[in-house]
Amino acid sequence: FPNIDNFPIGVRLLHKLGLKTWNDVTSEEILQCANHVNNYPDDHCSESRSKGLIELLRRKGGLLNQVVSGKQLRHLLTNIRFIKPRERKDDYPSSLPWFTEQNTTHFYRPADMAESKYSRLIGCIRPTLRDEDGFLHSALGLQSEPCVNDVISQLLTIKDTYETRLKPELLPIISDIYKYFN
Repeated sequence: FPNIDNFPIGVRLLHKLGLKTWNDVTSEEILQCANHVNNYPDDHCSESRSKGLIELLRRKGGLLNQVVSGKQLRHLLTNIRFIKPRERKDDYPSSLPWFTEQNTTHFYRPADMAESKYSRLIGCIRPTLRDEDGFLHSALGLQSEPCVNDVISQLLTIKDTYETRLKPELLPIISDIYKYFN
């Protein structure tokens, strides 16, 4: 707390009442929080819970190795919808659909998301992580590169929406897709 001397209630009292520091949070509580976001995505607190949970995982990544109900926390979290995807990137063509603009789902499973750096390869096919959440892929032990089928689906979407006037906008993405296949 900033300027703790002027705080009307003692911090020790707040700790007795259940306030926790980053060091006090358990893997069970992380799982419980992720499940709450998954089960109540429209709850007004779910987005802030999601952000806080991701920040906690960034700071205390070692908790992902702890075992909860016989499984490592990292394996349990991969299939829980608790991550808010990134919005359309500025360098992504406005003529192409963006995955999250076509879907009403608020949160996604880490296993369903791609790293932000691949958004030009799969932006209309899969949700992508925000840049600041990119550490989750390696922390959770997920596949880094998008699968070939997703990239082909992106190329087919480009083919279906292609117009000659859009060529300057789409050519860099088509080039990135062809580089992916080399």
